[in-house]
Parts: sequence; C-alpha cells; structure tokens
Amino acid sequence: MASIIEGVANSYLAGGISVSSQVDWGDAVMHVMIVLLAITVLAVSLLAYNRTRSRRYLLLSVGFLFLLLSQVATLLEVVFFSNALLIIPSIGLHLSHIFDFMTLLFFLVAITNYGQNPIRSRSTTVPFSGPDNHSAIKSQALKNVAND
Repeated sequence: MASIIEGVANSYLAGGISVSSQVDWGDAVMHVMIVLLAITVLAVSLLAYNRTRSRRYLLLSVGFLFLLLSQVATLLEVVFFSNALLIIPSIGLHLSHIFDFMTLLFFLVAITNYGQNPIRSRSTTVPFSGPDNHSAIKSQALKNVAND
C-alpha cells in the first residue's frame, strides 16, 4: 500500500515524496499569512467589482484568484510535501508557476485594457464647453433676466 502511495505521489511531486516530520514553522507561518493576505485582496477586489461591474475589476479579481491558488499550492508544498514542487504530469510544469503566469496575464489584460475601445471619443456637442464660453454664459444670463 505504501508503494502505491509513493508511486502516485512521485508522479505529482518534483523530486518524489519526502515525508519528513520536520516542518519549518517560520516558513509555514509566513505562507499562511500570505494566503490570508491573498484572500483579503481577493475579497476587496470582488467587492469593488460588485460595486462597479467593471470589466477591469473582474479581470483583477480573476488575477487575484490565481494569486490565491498559487499561494495555497505553495503552502501545501511547504507544509505537507517538504518543499517538493507540485507538478502537472501531462505537461511537466509546476502548478504554482502556472498559477503565477495566469495571475500576471490577467493583471496585464486588466491594466492595458486589452480588447476594449482604445479611446472613447468625447462629445463635441456639449453647449458652453471650453474656455471661451464666458460670452455665451453672459448672454444666457441676460436673456434670463429679460424674461423675468
């Protein structure tokens, strides 16, 4: 039974499984604090999205979700797998690195506003706009006084 568990674990962990009773508690506490901070930032971004319904806040929220997933994977690696990296066997990449890449990708799309209209045109038909509207305002005020 133990060899089956080690065989499965070896396919998902880089360097195999190294079961150790020694956990670096300072490192574990730091990763728990990072996970809690990632949860906080995700919650704030979801509240901001809920308030504004902006595409940018949605993309930032998804980016923060991937940041949280990355930090949870790293916490699992530190606490339960003796710093062995979790990998995706079919492609041979580390799980936390995939999540980090997705985090940066969503942040990039949110910051650059990719896929949206680059420049929103301002309406030029707004009356009394611009610095030279003093005479128009003055004539409108005179018309209002004359009508009273």
